[in-house]
Amino acid sequence: MKTEKRIIVGTTLLLLALGGCSAAKTETAKPTTNNVAVSEEKSTTDSTEKKKVEATVVLNTEGVVTIKEPERINALVNKHNKFPDGYTPTDLVHPDVPFVFGEQVVERSMLRQEAATHLETMFAAAKKQAIHLSGVSAFRSYDTQVSIFDGYVQQDGKEKALTYSALPGTSEHQSGLAIDISNAAGEFAAEQGFETTAEGKWLAKESYKYGYILRFPEGKDAITGYEYESWHFRYIGQSLAKKVFDSGLTYEEYAMKYPDGIVKY
Repeated sequence: MKTEKRIIVGTTLLLLALGGCSAAKTETAKPTTNNVAVSEEKSTTDSTEKKKVEATVVLNTEGVVTIKEPERINALVNKHNKFPDGYTPTDLVHPDVPFVFGEQVVERSMLRQEAATHLETMFAAAKKQAIHLSGVSAFRSYDTQVSIFDGYVQQDGKEKALTYSALPGTSEHQSGLAIDISNAAGEFAAEQGFETTAEGKWLAKESYKYGYILRFPEGKDAITGYEYESWHFRYIGQSLAKKVFDSGLTYEEYAMKYPDGIVKY
């Protein structure tokens, strides 16, 4: 999110979302024996097919559906896959890592047990390499997301708000598996520019080793539905995280290409 466009949000909203992830920019060949022509046709066909896949990911002809197994670590959460009404993870804990707002044990400092354990390991590994990380915002309840989203709508209008913030019930933060991360000083906390820091660069390259993926990569707005967020990481398990990282795909694209094992709905 851009600081200058968030500064007018009320104090209550700021405390709720401190660096809170703004999670949404949703934005027949003729036969030929000429090898060059065949190559060009194939290129055009591949490009067309790619666009079809991307359109399928974004538009989702089934509309918004409810995730049947929201507790699954690999559940795909986005604008089209929402949590059941009233869903709250049952194994939320406070990970033993620093947060930009101090040592308070509050909602936004909670993560599910497995994600918290691996976050602690990742933070410790980073520290050994002189990379000092801090959590910004982790779990977020449905009600909290209501307050945050409504605040952004009042500030920027709904259409704009949807490019960087999730509708209640569709935020990854509600899973207890997503966290916004900054450095020890809280520099660029949930703000563009974090990718330029040593911490942002380290996380982009190393987080998958600990089961986390950069959820909203640069230039993938049309696929993920959200602006580039270099600070937002989602835990999906070490094995799957490595596969997604190695593929170079967004989680949506990976789920479309390799649907087995991904809980979509």
